[in-house]
Amino acid sequence: MSRLSVCLITKNESRDLARCLASIQGHTDEIVVVDTGSTDDTVEIARRFGARVLTHTWRHDFAEARNVSLDAARGEWVFVLDADDEVPEETARALPTVIAAAEAAQRVDGITMLYHSPMPAGEAVAFTEYPVLRLFRNRPDLRFRQAIHEQVLPAILDAGGSVHESTLLLTHHGYLRPTVQGGQARAQRDREIIEAVLRREPENAYLWFQLGALALREGVPGEAELYLERASRLGDRLGATERALTERLLSGLAYQVGDAHAALAHAEASLTALPSDRNTLGLLSWAQAHIALGQRAADEAAAAARPNLPAQAYSEALVRLQVSRKHFDAALDGYTQLAKAGDLAPGARQQMSQNRRLCEQLLGRRAT
Repeated sequence: MSRLSVCLITKNESRDLARCLASIQGHTDEIVVVDTGSTDDTVEIARRFGARVLTHTWRHDFAEARNVSLDAARGEWVFVLDADDEVPEETARALPTVIAAAEAAQRVDGITMLYHSPMPAGEAVAFTEYPVLRLFRNRPDLRFRQAIHEQVLPAILDAGGSVHESTLLLTHHGYLRPTVQGGQARAQRDREIIEAVLRREPENAYLWFQLGALALREGVPGEAELYLERASRLGDRLGATERALTERLLSGLAYQVGDAHAALAHAEASLTALPSDRNTLGLLSWAQAHIALGQRAADEAAAAARPNLPAQAYSEALVRLQVSRKHFDAALDGYTQLAKAGDLAPGARQQMSQNRRLCEQLLGRRAT
């Protein structure tokens, strides 16, 4: 049976590390922790769980630090975690089976999991789930790339390997607070690293997307739009999830400034990149844009149907009324699909129900 090494990089992780290591204890052959300068009891916690701890000077490069942990790993497979991750018991128990299946397949060099991230109160979704590649063969040619939002998939593909998708869950608690190690603002740390990399790699679509999302979180929508548009133009270099998120964020920005047509176009691009059953936020944006366009067409129909106008105006009113119904019908279809979405937050679900009832009333029917 292949040995499994769990690899982490840490810095002042005392709030989370024990939970993470406890969740994987007993399911791995070794734990390797590369500490990049903790001043709290992170190192002591790691050693208490039997981890082998190495120290490494932080050089504002996540890939470099992660690769130090891979170089020290002795297992044939590595499982890369963050300190604010937690491995569900079902996932931990399944690791030997999925690794054995990959060994039998020979050319499978990595296995994705669904990264389950609970979101703070007030978000439209209660959690997000998207595939991440954290479990892969420990080979010298399979190393992380990119200083931030580091990835190992390009190395696997360059080596001619392949990746198997699994439905195993990995829980990430990091989005429930805005700070990172040592209390530093997440946005400040990320911006510094992303901007430094983009100066060297101006065609890095993934980091333009990340910088746009960051600017949006910082409350700078104009700046966010510029970065996200740059990512969208380089969309063929993005993965499906990132393309979908880029277009969904652009849809929201267009909606905020009253450009419902652009909002709909970006929402449709988001759904093209990622199907609606995996794209709750994209589908919400799509339905929202149709509501706005339906209301606009209804207002135009009402204006065209004022008394004492030429007959042609009434014909135009009927056309606008049909357009309005088309948009409300599309929105109702979207909300009907969203009723089955398990990740909608309670507030968003309530708003969706109100919008759905509005569409039903305006169309004079109930959704099937």
